Amino acid sequence: MPKYSKKGKPKNRRKTKKIEASSVLIRNAHRVNKAPRTKMYVPTAADKFIHFGCWNRFDGTDGFQSVLRKVNDSIVTEPVDFVLVAGDNYYPEKKKDIVTGEQRKTIDALNLKAGFDALPKTVDVHLILGNHDVETGEELFVPNGTQAPQCLITNLERELVPPVGVDETKSGPKQTLNVFKTFLWNGHTAIVMFDTTLYELKDGDESLNCYLPFYTKKPTAPISVQDLIKEQEDSILKFITDNRRQIQNVVFVGHSPIVSAKSKMEKDKPPKNKISCKLFGGLLEKVHRMLVSKPSPKSKSKSKSKSKSNTTNLPPKYYYLCADVHLYQTGTVTMRFPNLPSPMMIKQYVVGTGGAELDDPPTSANIEMEVPDGPEKKVAFSYDIDKSLKTHGFLRCISDNHTGNIQFEFVSLYR
Repeated sequence: MPKYSKKGKPKNRRKTKKIEASSVLIRNAHRVNKAPRTKMYVPTAADKFIHFGCWNRFDGTDGFQSVLRKVNDSIVTEPVDFVLVAGDNYYPEKKKDIVTGEQRKTIDALNLKAGFDALPKTVDVHLILGNHDVETGEELFVPNGTQAPQCLITNLERELVPPVGVDETKSGPKQTLNVFKTFLWNGHTAIVMFDTTLYELKDGDESLNCYLPFYTKKPTAPISVQDLIKEQEDSILKFITDNRRQIQNVVFVGHSPIVSAKSKMEKDKPPKNKISCKLFGGLLEKVHRMLVSKPSPKSKSKSKSKSKSNTTNLPPKYYYLCADVHLYQTGTVTMRFPNLPSPMMIKQYVVGTGGAELDDPPTSANIEMEVPDGPEKKVAFSYDIDKSLKTHGFLRCISDNHTGNIQFEFVSLYR
């Protein structure tokens, strides 16, 4: 029943701002508005976030420790809303077997934990999985020389993040380990974190078992790649549908680049470009088609929103933040899909600069190719590289809430 004032008119109820967040497949989700009001953590509206990937590698250098020190120092002087980490959150270490003296890939739980302990503690940190996080098999060992249990890296990482239902009422920043995660930032920018390794796996691969704890439906039959991909894509597309009138920017975050380019150095031979291109099962195309066909606003709508609404049929601005290749690289990926009048243009930022051994930049700046997408369909790609740097560091994203525009700047470890 509505409450009435002395004059008999109903009082206006206080409107609360709706926060959109969807992470169905996530085992360790950041639950919004679950804490009591007296304990609710309200982050500073810094209108910035930080991104990097390919870190937590103990290789005898001070690479990732230096990057994380710079990240933490930067947050003190320039506060951010959150940190996005694009996977490869631990690399198995090469250690000599105490009996045979052979080099073996070893998982050191103490070192893995030390890396996570160095992550920022004053803001939310959202991590996704990379290919090394789901690495498993007979070639992996633990420090005492015995074979590592299946999915040990993933399980150790999950132990460092409280499972769903633990400390949900505790205020303050949180770390989340996700297969995928979506949320709306500043009312106009969609953050879409998703798993890229799934699109490279096949049914029966041992790595699929590492995803099982994140899988909400708990199938009785052996888990399949398509089950995981479907749940990931269904949730992402629902999030886009629910928010498409507000979306001015889409920031995709994945581990592998759409188009990756680096040089492969061979002894006594000139450097050779190593190039790969990935479609991620058509996920990017599905999002693009949905947004270019977004409906117009209702003419008689009386609702008023403080956030700017993108109600034209023009696509939003697309950005793709990733890692996997160990360098900093920016460029524009252009994809031409059948039955669409205009291509999908994505500004790609490769930030595999979190501390792993660095790769050499490619020798060419322009790449064009066609990639099969099914038996009768091909997608034309072009990749125009603006910059490639062999350096460690991180990416800072800055939002202008007056215009809805966002921009990026790379912070190098060596400047």
